[in-house]
Amino acid sequence: MKSYSKKIIVLISIFILMGTSVVTAKMTVLKPTDKPTLRELIQKWNELREKKEELHDMLVGYGVNVPDLTDEQKWIIWSTVWRLRNNGVSKEEIRLEVRALLEEFGVEFPDLSPEDRREIRQWIKNMLETDYGFVFPELTEEQKEEIKQVIIDLKRRGLSREEIRQQIKTLLETEYGFVFPELTEEQKEEIRDRIIDMLETEYGLDIPDLTPEQKAAIKRKRAEIEILQRELNEMLKNADKRTKYRFYLYVKRTMNPPPEGKDVAQDANVLKLNREILVKLINRFRQKLGVYQY
Repeated sequence: MKSYSKKIIVLISIFILMGTSVVTAKMTVLKPTDKPTLRELIQKWNELREKKEELHDMLVGYGVNVPDLTDEQKWIIWSTVWRLRNNGVSKEEIRLEVRALLEEFGVEFPDLSPEDRREIRQWIKNMLETDYGFVFPELTEEQKEEIKQVIIDLKRRGLSREEIRQQIKTLLETEYGFVFPELTEEQKEEIRDRIIDMLETEYGLDIPDLTPEQKAAIKRKRAEIEILQRELNEMLKNADKRTKYRFYLYVKRTMNPPPEGKDVAQDANVLKLNREILVKLINRFRQKLGVYQY
């Protein structure tokens, strides 16, 4: 979505559909000079992985169709994101690359054209303005750029998505003339039902029928994951190259273990054998030079 006015409409729609519950959690902020240890990185990674598994089980329990990826496929995605991030690739490019990998693994996405997406956004906008009293003024290019810069600054400050949504909502109301009426729970549910019915009827999308409580639980879990992910990313920024590499190897062994029958003991035996061969070669070379042997 290139237009930020469209992004804003979608952002507000999500705000309405998901409700207004806010997850409050304290994020561990590292000083620029802090150098995390390998143990600290592994601990944070395991916490993050545990939360993701909890979200996966939650979604499956709610009847959501979650892609069933193999360990090897998960490793391919993780290592691809790792490589792209280290090369300074933008989040949008990373998202497109991950989507391409998922499609390659057989994951199906809604077959919506850019025109379909524009129609959906316009339909939601018209419904909210006509039936619920919302006002979405047209923004100039300069105003869109101002809002874009505010969002970038808030992300740099490490705010969560929910905090960013709240601040942008306040900015739009006070500076740009947007109106967001207070909705009852019945109205929010009615809006959700109308949008889901439209998407299923007009575009053939299969959308899980979740209760408000289930949506709130998913939202909280995602917020917890987001905080842990930001903490881990910050720690990796501050880690030295050796620690990063050792962490990479740990994740690789965790997500993409060696083939069955090949264990750590076998790896150690191979290393020992290679060292013995190397020592013999060095000793022969030193013997020719008349130097002491090992």
